[in-house]
Amino acid sequence: MQCMGEEKQNHKATISRKRLYRAVAIIVIAIVAVAFIVYYWQSTTNVVRITGFQESGGGQVPGEVLYGFTVKIANQGRNDVSGLTLVVKVLGNGSEIGRDSHPFITVRSGQEIEDDDFGIWLNSTDTVGKTLSYVATLELDGKVLDEARLS
Repeated sequence: MQCMGEEKQNHKATISRKRLYRAVAIIVIAIVAVAFIVYYWQSTTNVVRITGFQESGGGQVPGEVLYGFTVKIANQGRNDVSGLTLVVKVLGNGSEIGRDSHPFITVRSGQEIEDDDFGIWLNSTDTVGKTLSYVATLELDGKVLDEARLS
């Protein structure tokens, strides 16, 4: 009789181990699948960033002021990106008072571009008594991918 009881316990322990091994296998497979999906998603996501934004001079003529800027971007993703637009805005007390934008046909994977041709002419009276700040945005299909600010 005692042997029968031991056999039942061993049988139950074997079933429990099988369930444990199956559960561990399912968890490992799920982790591998999720990791693959995340890696694939990141490799096809547009990872273009603004890597530099600075004032680059300017000028003045009677009644108008020129604000010049240089912006650097880098495609840090694994895919080429087409249809980007780089926008620089001058803000007065937080509201836009001027802008310049440049479209890019294609930015290749790993490519860095420096655009030093941003110039925004403003009426000199538009800036009087206002705290100025500047923002550069990198947009794709109307959505902002990255943003940089200067105060």
